[in-house]
Amino acid sequence: MGAEGNVTETRHLAGKKLQMAEMKLRCVENVISKAEQREKCLSGWTLVNEKCYFFSEHLKTKEESNQFCVLKESTLATVKSENTMLQSHIKRLNSAYWIGLDRERRARKQCYQWYWPDGSVESSLPTKYIAVNCAKMDQRLRTEPCSSRLRWICEKEMETFDLGGSLQGCFTP
Repeated sequence: MGAEGNVTETRHLAGKKLQMAEMKLRCVENVISKAEQREKCLSGWTLVNEKCYFFSEHLKTKEESNQFCVLKESTLATVKSENTMLQSHIKRLNSAYWIGLDRERRARKQCYQWYWPDGSVESSLPTKYIAVNCAKMDQRLRTEPCSSRLRWICEKEMETFDLGGSLQGCFTP
């Protein structure tokens, strides 16, 4: 019965290992399925070029618009000339929007310049002989008094899914 007992025990252990492997495989399949179904942007936000954008329907001043974006853990949108997909989307909406472009003087002796939230300079707008420090985007980039009431666009990174961390749960006892 010694050899026969070893064979039975080996079959039993192999069966347990097969069950564990099948359970881990189902877990991995479930995690991957959840990752594929997960929304990259929150409801009400639009995915464009791997970023999420909120296009408001209401009107606010530039400061009020900025406060709204901050509350949503985002910034007013950066709409640089190379972002043609976002510009096309804005043009199709046929409305003017506050964006994250401001005219300011960063150093005491420096002249006024237009800055995006990432600190880069926008050179397509006038910097001298104007009393306007805010910009909007409609069919093109334009200056606008900050007290005007416009729609606005918030921008944030798309949601990420920790696939590695989720998969690790399939293999820890």
